[in-house]
Amino acid sequence: MVTKADFDAYARDLYRLAYDDTLDVFRESTVLTGVLRALVREAQGLYDAVTASLWARTIDGAEGAQLDVLGRIVGLWPRPTQDGALLDYFTPDSDNLGPDWAGAYVTGAPVAGRVPIGDVPYRANIRARIARNHVKYGSAPELQYFARLAFGVTVSVRNIGNGDLELIVPTSIPPSVVAQLQATRTDETADAQYALPIPATGRITTVTYV
Repeated sequence: MVTKADFDAYARDLYRLAYDDTLDVFRESTVLTGVLRALVREAQGLYDAVTASLWARTIDGAEGAQLDVLGRIVGLWPRPTQDGALLDYFTPDSDNLGPDWAGAYVTGAPVAGRVPIGDVPYRANIRARIARNHVKYGSAPELQYFARLAFGVTVSVRNIGNGDLELIVPTSIPPSVVAQLQATRTDETADAQYALPIPATGRITTVTYV
């Protein structure tokens, strides 16, 4: 995972660099030093703004439209959608207390229909697409790489013959993730495409917990 600290290596004191490149005979000039500092101040502001924007162009730092740009780059645009009626906007402050059922309204909140997913699940989808884009043969190492990058889990796949595959997962993996690994979708390119990028003729018929 990329963090803001990873970009600290790009920090530069441009005035110090300019001062070091100035001839010794001119370094003690008050006028020249003032002019140099004024000129470098503008360049320093631009340089700092550019380096600060690098974080906003990563998967972890991008938000909104910037994240949409990354989605376009990896081929995941427009954003996947979800059922607007299933979104939760309020939860009890305590797990032991239920909602008071008082009327509440959220400006612009959808109550029905399909709505684009938020930034957090979109980041996970982008990572999954990146992993899928690097899968060439659907081999076991590639599938393990995909599962680790896209879902953060370690799985294994065993060929049991006739295109049938056995998905081997640890018991610590949440059932929801196991269900996502087995999920299929159909679009204009192919039918019953697994979320796990197995070979086109394969199908997951068995799940084994170890």
